Amino acid sequence: MAIFKRIKSAWQRHGAAGFPKLLYKNIKYYATNMPYRKHALKSEFDDAHKTDTEAIREIGSMDIQSDNAQYAVRYQPSPIGLTTQLLNALDIEFDQYTFIDFGAGKGRVLMLASALPFRRVVGVEFCAELQQTALTNIATLEPKQIATEEVTCIHDDVTRFSLPETPLVCYFYNPFGEVVMRQVVQRLEKSIRDNPRDILVLYLDPAWSTLFDDPSRWSISDQQPGYLIVRANLHSQDT
Repeated sequence: MAIFKRIKSAWQRHGAAGFPKLLYKNIKYYATNMPYRKHALKSEFDDAHKTDTEAIREIGSMDIQSDNAQYAVRYQPSPIGLTTQLLNALDIEFDQYTFIDFGAGKGRVLMLASALPFRRVVGVEFCAELQQTALTNIATLEPKQIATEEVTCIHDDVTRFSLPETPLVCYFYNPFGEVVMRQVVQRLEKSIRDNPRDILVLYLDPAWSTLFDDPSRWSISDQQPGYLIVRANLHSQDT
């Protein structure tokens, strides 16, 4: 029944003109990927957790209700080794911080972050299909594997998402283009001005790293070819 609801919803949103194009992209995607899903696209992580986080999803194969879909980057899972390394190296009082994965996809990073005693672990995903997959994957975690008070993924657009007022660790794996990334950075900067607090940004595959170049707003903690870590400069965010 779920598939029929999705078809009906897509028809209502895209109409007679747009629906055939969307249908074609989905048929093409599944025809290309389904024969390999059980084998080539299965990772050790997914085998261990009985989840689905490995398979890449192209933006065109998904039904997304947002004008920002044109700036989105395809779903591709974060590298487990590097992500875990960076999370474990954080020198913070975890229980004071909310972890946010912007463009959370299927929830792999949320699962990794939940092993640390963050105050909350929250994913923001604008594709309802991916968000539901993330929730399904999170549900596979056993209580003994979760050190945080809450781990969840919400269906929302990152340009509208209300930032928590706690200190933040913000995670990005190159999830969208410059237009959206710029809006998110500006929202972070405004949030700091309105409510000064520590904000750390872990930015993997930092395609738009120049958005953090203003030394009056951000201080670089670490920068390598594959990632950028910056911290809000609390003393210079009042302009």
